[in-house]
Amino acid sequence: MWMVNPQSALGKHESVSLAEIAKQPILLPKTGYTRRLMDKLLRPYKSQLQVPMELPSVGMIKSFVAAGLGVSLISASFARDQVLAAV
Repeated sequence: MWMVNPQSALGKHESVSLAEIAKQPILLPKTGYTRRLMDKLLRPYKSQLQVPMELPSVGMIKSFVAAGLGVSLISASFARDQVLAAV
């Protein structure tokens, strides 16, 4: 699940293309399965990517996304509490 700040332009859409995601600052996890998946998904957009930070934990990624500093891919189970809080 792509996590974006609900106040961002992307947060106002029900679905967004990967090309649109790639235009945003991307917050990457330093290691792990999600990092490998993001590297693979975003490979076609590598030349245009803005990666302001690589973060060591999901908690930090969620906090930085919530602060509007970028977007990231996280497991739906990790995002569940933010989604439920927004409802």
